Amino acid sequence: ALGPARWEDEWLNLLLLVEETMEFDAEQLMNEDIHLLGLREPGKIPHFYYEKGLHREQLAQFLSLQGIRHDFLQTESTSPAFQYLACRRLQHPLPWSRLLDDLTPAECDRFKCLKRLRDSHKLLQQQPWYTKGLHEKNLPQALGQVAQQLQDFLSAPPLRQLASQCQVATPVQTLVLVEGETERLLLPGFAQAMGHDFYALGIELWPAGGKNQMPGLYRELSQQLLANIIIVLDRDADAIAQELQAILRPQDAIFQIEEGEFEDIYDLSWITSIINTVYQPYPELSPDRFKQFGEENGLTGHVQILKGIWQAHGLGAFDKVTFAQHYAERFADMPEANLPPSMEKLLQAILAVHQARKA
Repeated sequence: ALGPARWEDEWLNLLLLVEETMEFDAEQLMNEDIHLLGLREPGKIPHFYYEKGLHREQLAQFLSLQGIRHDFLQTESTSPAFQYLACRRLQHPLPWSRLLDDLTPAECDRFKCLKRLRDSHKLLQQQPWYTKGLHEKNLPQALGQVAQQLQDFLSAPPLRQLASQCQVATPVQTLVLVEGETERLLLPGFAQAMGHDFYALGIELWPAGGKNQMPGLYRELSQQLLANIIIVLDRDADAIAQELQAILRPQDAIFQIEEGEFEDIYDLSWITSIINTVYQPYPELSPDRFKQFGEENGLTGHVQILKGIWQAHGLGAFDKVTFAQHYAERFADMPEANLPPSMEKLLQAILAVHQARKA
């Protein structure tokens, strides 16, 4: 059996590890950990360890100086930062309970992991299984059971409510990879209109920066994360979808926008209303005139027509992200507006994959 303080540290460490397997900025978490070690032992950590972009050799040296094995860092398949965290969490946890007691609230708030642990620890102590002697078990043997209990705890409504109040991120359980900022801006609002809060559910959206970046990004993340990964592509990305399908994990999924590009789901009356209100062309545009402009100029798809209208009216280059921001603001003011059937279908599919993880 572990002593009370050590037992608490092991549990808090495991809670942190479960969360970190669903985090996407491992380098930030690694740098926070190095800073925390600096607080514990000031003056013993060279300044360059606080810088980003550390190489495997530097991290191996640092772990060695701390008396921590660094075997995982020999593997090239995952990021050095993620491997660093695995080495730290599995072998040599910080004395979390003492840190939480010794540091002031302001000092805790400087570190994402400490702020989360402090708030989570209060709820953790209220759980019935927390005081029922699980500390008497051998922790490695009970790891699977404990990890599941912690996962259930992190997903529980009380923690989600507390996280919202404290502005602490809900642990991410499903990652939705989208092509660009447009989807990231609008999908959460569309889901909200259907009564689903992506933030509270632990669904995170991450833009890949274009469809061609999607395969490489998915390969990297699928090796690092336990979270489900859902990929959303435009209709014209069939070749990318086939490439991804060949390496797709069983729990992940790919969906393509039926209409074409994501912007093709936009309501045409809203498109012309935003143009008339924000950009004030002369003469004003109507939905029929929008379609007519596309036909007269041989343009198909909303984005191509919008680019043509911008050029014809001297509005400069059409910016998809800025226009999406205007669309999101309008949708926030009118959440009762009906969504296109294809968007409802996409959101239901995302939610189904997310729920399957919890089941």
